[in-house]
Amino acid sequence: MNLQLRVDARKEIPAIDLDVRIADLQLGQYARKGTGPPAIEGSLGLRVNLTGHGKSMHEFAAGADGTVKATLPGGMVRDSLAELTGIDVRGLGLLLTENKKEVPVRCGVASFEAHDGTLTAQNVILDTEPVLIAGAGSVHLDTETLDLVLRGYPKSVRFLQLRSPILIRGTLAHPSVGIEANDSKLVLIDRGKGKDADCGSLLQ
Repeated sequence: MNLQLRVDARKEIPAIDLDVRIADLQLGQYARKGTGPPAIEGSLGLRVNLTGHGKSMHEFAAGADGTVKATLPGGMVRDSLAELTGIDVRGLGLLLTENKKEVPVRCGVASFEAHDGTLTAQNVILDTEPVLIAGAGSVHLDTETLDLVLRGYPKSVRFLQLRSPILIRGTLAHPSVGIEANDSKLVLIDRGKGKDADCGSLLQ
């Protein structure tokens, strides 16, 4: 981690250049005790490059500019979590039975551009074996609130598919997950046109 402090004589507020690189962050170690296997496992890489002003880290983040990128070159995810982004009869069954089965993650990436304390998603992809998940939205660092949406694209035929975006709201400390009812559509047959992501390009 590289942290540099500069004093802006015009504002008399410390200017901060934050450059953080973290490799091999094991997601599985953050699972809650007593809930079975973690929702997602893998070795996460993180790069944070932000600049801004502030007398505290919160004040700095609330007005920061720069980039944030996380990469996941592989791992495992609960099948029920992957299926949540494309709810069908099978997906509902997995959720209702609290299924702990895991499926492979081919790769994942979440890249954001920061401007004045707001992280705007540039590319959010989680490519699992059964479903390609794509995301969009923003994270507001001043209030620590989330405004993200996920859409799932199944890779095989599904029946009675409810095409409904998944909303991630709440705060960084207490996120909430819901369904966008106004943008939902029930189809009898989803031909499963989701394709494997180009993991090589995403992880560069």
